[in-house]
Amino acid sequence: MQLYSLLTQVHHLNQLIMKTATVVRLFLCSMLILTMGGIHPSDAQTIRKGPYLTYPGNNAQMQVLWQDDVTSADSIRWGTDQSMLSGTITSTEYGTDHQHKYTITELTPGTKYYYQVKIGTVAYNGTFTSAPATNSTSLKFFAYGDTRTYIEYHDQVAQKIDSTYTTDPGYQTFIISMGDLVSAGYNESPWTTGASTSIAGI
Repeated sequence: MQLYSLLTQVHHLNQLIMKTATVVRLFLCSMLILTMGGIHPSDAQTIRKGPYLTYPGNNAQMQVLWQDDVTSADSIRWGTDQSMLSGTITSTEYGTDHQHKYTITELTPGTKYYYQVKIGTVAYNGTFTSAPATNSTSLKFFAYGDTRTYIEYHDQVAQKIDSTYTTDPGYQTFIISMGDLVSAGYNESPWTTGASTSIAGI
């Protein structure tokens, strides 16, 4: 089975699981400044969750999502180096709770990208590797699960994942979570009061 087909099947499975309200998420590895570059300054409280990444099922795309505390016209830019000159857009919120999402397109498969989400004067920087080419024959990834309310244990897992793909960039692909990232996923509070920060760390 080719890797691209495998990723597509994982994406479809993830969509099916989400529709049945099971708390299982697929997160793409994201080297966020939140964990790799220290604590954000105090004026960063305008962001509630993220930024985080999801794979939309196309190896030339990546979706970036985040949630603010207040209405804001944010911006996102990206590129193959730290100048991030491939594209830039202004993002307006959708829904009723200050959520933002943008799908970056025309990516080169298997390529490292830098991105930046800017909210006011605060910039959140990260990287990701786009999904592999359709003819790829090998792939490294992470899988774990059932950390629930034990944020300290999840932090240990996140730190190990960070250190692993920092040492070996081949691991910066995707993460499969087998579920129970929080104990009550139908409530907003577990995703806001610690779990989302811990999850965003990877």
